[in-house]
Amino acid sequence: MPLRPDRLPQEPIVSQETGSKKILIVDDEADMVTFMATLLAANGYTPIIARDPAEGLTKARQLNPDCIILNAMMTADGGITLYVNLRCDQQLRTVPVIMLSAIGKKIFLFYPEAQASAGGRDLREPECYLETPPDAEELLRQVQKLSAPATG
Repeated sequence: MPLRPDRLPQEPIVSQETGSKKILIVDDEADMVTFMATLLAANGYTPIIARDPAEGLTKARQLNPDCIILNAMMTADGGITLYVNLRCDQQLRTVPVIMLSAIGKKIFLFYPEAQASAGGRDLREPECYLETPPDAEELLRQVQKLSAPATG
C-alpha cells in the first residue's frame, strides 16, 4: 500500500520478511519520508519513521536500527545536533549513518554548527553522504552495504 504524505505511519512499517533490516529515517520533509519509506519497504527493509531529531534519538535507542538515514538540514540544525548525539552515544555510535543534505559534502564537513556541537571532539564523518534528492538506486545500494553484517 503506497504511503501518502498526510498519512505517514506512526509506527514502523512491518515487512513481510522475517528478520528484515530496520532502517531509521529521520527527516521532517513529508515527501522525502514517503519516498524513502516506500522505497525501503518495497525492497524488504523495515522503515522506521521519526519526524524530528528528538523522536529520532528516542527511536534509535529503543529499536536499535541497522542503519540511519538522517536529513542534516532539519530545522534549527537539529539534524546536525542529532548526528553529533548519535556519534557520542555509547549504544548508537557504531550504527551506520547515511547523511542527506542539500549542501555539498565538503561544505557540510566544515559546517560550523557541526564542529561546535562536537564540543572540540573530532567528529567522524558519516559512512555515506548523499545530496538531496537522493537517487533511489544509490540510496538502496548504500543501505544494503551499510546494513550488511560486518565480515572479517
